[in-house]
Amino acid sequence: MYSQLYRQFILLLHSVIIAIFCNLIVLPASFRHDDDRFVACSQSYSCGSTIQNIGYPFWGNTRHRYCGKEGFELKCHHNQYSLIETGPQKFRVLKINSPERIITIARDDLWDDFCPGIFTETNLGHALFHIAPNNVRYFFRLFYDCSGKISLLQNSSSFRCKVEGRERIAFYFSGQLLGEKLPNLTSICNNYIRVRVSWSSVDHLRAGEFGKALNKGFDVEYTARFCKPCESSGGMCGSNCSTSNPLTVYSTSNPFVCFCRDKALPKSCASGKYPVLFLH
Repeated sequence: MYSQLYRQFILLLHSVIIAIFCNLIVLPASFRHDDDRFVACSQSYSCGSTIQNIGYPFWGNTRHRYCGKEGFELKCHHNQYSLIETGPQKFRVLKINSPERIITIARDDLWDDFCPGIFTETNLGHALFHIAPNNVRYFFRLFYDCSGKISLLQNSSSFRCKVEGRERIAFYFSGQLLGEKLPNLTSICNNYIRVRVSWSSVDHLRAGEFGKALNKGFDVEYTARFCKPCESSGGMCGSNCSTSNPLTVYSTSNPFVCFCRDKALPKSCASGKYPVLFLH
């Protein structure tokens, strides 16, 4: 009888040991804390009333650099509007259409008046943004530091700007979006810039509402490669850069990283066994 009880005790002990062993494997996966980068990149970017709940590839404010892509930083001003920089220029972000990957932007240096500090072409940083198809042809020229002969030109609207500390005449043609040929102005104007606008601005230009035309902005497209598979697998899209030194990139050819609940993987939370290494 004692041997039978002993055998039952041994079987029960084995069952208890197996149950404990299984729990040691399963329970930590259920109760461990999520990866800090996964939690951080779960937070979206919002600013003002029009830019809300924006994710990858954008980052800014409390949304960390590694949650986005280099060149896509948004800066919120007075919780009213966002700016994005491409090279030396700043653009106001009027709208972000995440499903279509389109943002509407307008030159910030022409927002309140029509006199830029630097006479430069609109620089989009073409590695990041591309003009949307509906905006390909629509731009017009602003001419600065012109002589008094401007008054002889038809279909022109004039205003005044300070150029090198002097107030000088500037102007634009209201009909140049409509196919009218511009005269040669190199003999009477020293500077000019081209400003891109949307087709919906044409009516404002016809009416002489120059400021409204500029402030409607224009559309540009951007890409977010690899993000969809990551999001579909339950991950958060980000960049392969160090959390302690955000400028350290380990893969210049493909800096994309998918932050999963327990680690970072190259493409998606089901794409590989080996995590991406970060310096700390």
